[in-house]
Amino acid sequence: MNFFRLYLKNLLCRKQVKGFTLTELLVAIAISGLVLSGLGAGLVAVLNSNKDSTVKTDVKNQLNRAIDYINDDIARSRVAGASTPVRDTLILNYFTTEAPTVSNTIEYQLTASTDTDPWLGPNILRRRVNGGDWQVLVDGLTENNVSSELTCNDPNGLIGSGGFQACIETGTATNGTAVYRVRVGLFGELFDTEGTDTSSETLSVLVDTIARSITPTVSPPNINLVDPVDLTPELSWPAINGADNYRIYSCTTTDVTCTPIPGTDPQDGSDISGAPTGMITHQTVTAAADGERVCFTGVSISSGTQSVTGNVACTILNPTAVPTAISSSDLVVTPDIVPEVSWSRDTSAVDYYLYRCPTLDPSSPCTITVTDPTTDPNVVLSFRAPTDTAFDANIPWNETQDPPANQAFCYGVVAGNEEGYSTAASGNISPVKCGALNVGETVDSTWDIQFISFDTTVTNPQGVTWTNASPDAIKYQIRKCEIESNSSCNPETDGDLVLNGNPSPLSFNEGFEPDPGKKFCYQVRAIGVAGRVSPYSSPEQCGAAAPPLCTLDLNALGRGAVVAPKSTSTLDQRNDLIEIVTNAGFAVPTTVNNSPVFAPFLDQVSADGIVQGGQDSVDLSCDTVIKFEGYWP
Repeated sequence: MNFFRLYLKNLLCRKQVKGFTLTELLVAIAISGLVLSGLGAGLVAVLNSNKDSTVKTDVKNQLNRAIDYINDDIARSRVAGASTPVRDTLILNYFTTEAPTVSNTIEYQLTASTDTDPWLGPNILRRRVNGGDWQVLVDGLTENNVSSELTCNDPNGLIGSGGFQACIETGTATNGTAVYRVRVGLFGELFDTEGTDTSSETLSVLVDTIARSITPTVSPPNINLVDPVDLTPELSWPAINGADNYRIYSCTTTDVTCTPIPGTDPQDGSDISGAPTGMITHQTVTAAADGERVCFTGVSISSGTQSVTGNVACTILNPTAVPTAISSSDLVVTPDIVPEVSWSRDTSAVDYYLYRCPTLDPSSPCTITVTDPTTDPNVVLSFRAPTDTAFDANIPWNETQDPPANQAFCYGVVAGNEEGYSTAASGNISPVKCGALNVGETVDSTWDIQFISFDTTVTNPQGVTWTNASPDAIKYQIRKCEIESNSSCNPETDGDLVLNGNPSPLSFNEGFEPDPGKKFCYQVRAIGVAGRVSPYSSPEQCGAAAPPLCTLDLNALGRGAVVAPKSTSTLDQRNDLIEIVTNAGFAVPTTVNNSPVFAPFLDQVSADGIVQGGQDSVDLSCDTVIKFEGYWP
């Protein structure tokens, strides 16, 4: 009993220990570390999860904005297609009016981002309108061949790859119009913007849209006068695919032009039947009274719907009398041995004839008697000019020959129309004016005139320059001859004078092209006072030869006078058509796939509108690019 009292007393009298022991502290720290490490890992996981969610949201929003933009373009388009031969570009065509002459084009293309671009890689999607500058629509698209969620029934397969994929399916509406369904997918990179991970994580957005813009009506005919001076002319125009027939309307005026209005002005003759290819013609019946002209325009009819009116073509004024004689004050002949001749256009005339005769004394012109100017050997220039443009293309006229020694050339003009020719009562031409007397030439061999700048790589050299003989030269002359590409000619003896100009500026621009397979060659010389001349430059300088002509067999291509479309459903059939072009001397044709799958035929042969069928063959420059349009994978 005493033992327990003593033990209790000792407990009550013992000093209390304050704080933790080292062991307790170490245990507490260990436990806290375990708790904090767990909390840290959880916090990092929460932060990473939030970051991933933010990136995915940003990428998804960016892709959605881009796909909405593409969706709007598809919806307002009328035709959808792809680039060839590489199907990497989606091409949309849309029309802004119901009777357009051409469509507008929108293109989408995936391309790699470069180090100098401000865009996220590895790929960007570009967009351009009507061949303008490319604009970036969205960046950060994948370069990997992702598993596409697009289902595509087009046997040609998807357009594009990686971050941009599209599919075009074609059907036919109840009215026979092609309908295009376009599916597009965008695939964006979440983290691998450098393009180093072939299995990186991506996000995708898809759109499925029907092209449903306005369907344009058939275009109006682009009419031309077969004979620009016929008072009741024949009209012609290229056939318009889809036009059942055409109507021509007319109006008459004493003015320069008038515009026929369908329903107000009369129809000229009956409806003209349509054709899918070739040229359509119509013989007009509306005649103009004296002093008036007739103007025509046309419309196309398709399934009972009439197009807008096309261009306006007008006849010349119906003359009331022969043209008045060209006055002496109006005829200008420069005082040169090889002169320039000019006069003003007479609006009542359509035909002009320039006569020439030699004289021993320029002050006493030779006499020119007019018989039939269409066959008279004294006529050195004849042309038809019902318009100012046609007249200005011929006048002023430069003489190309030297008159005989100690003689001068004299000139007179006859103007004509349906009523006759403008001659004096005696039948003699009026007036007659002369150039300078050819007193002979003294060749000064010290004048070494040579071409300085002459581009021999072009067919029509521009900016040609030569040695300056100033101040002794009063003008320079250039002669030109035309010769086969593998031959040579002497412009001094075989050529025509193409420059007879003042000493400044010392330059010449060729305004014409040589005939196919031929080239132009030139020589230049200086002309001084009192018949002093330099030798012609030697050797002659020649431009490049124009490409020769090649004959394209349209009949063999199924686009001759009788249209027989060629099947293009197999590779052998397509190669056979290509060989027809290449064997004729042309380069390999370009191809465009613009036909539905169920119509695998060559639809058109074209070369910038030159070849539209209607004839069995056509001669074209051998460097012409031929294009096949149809089913062409």
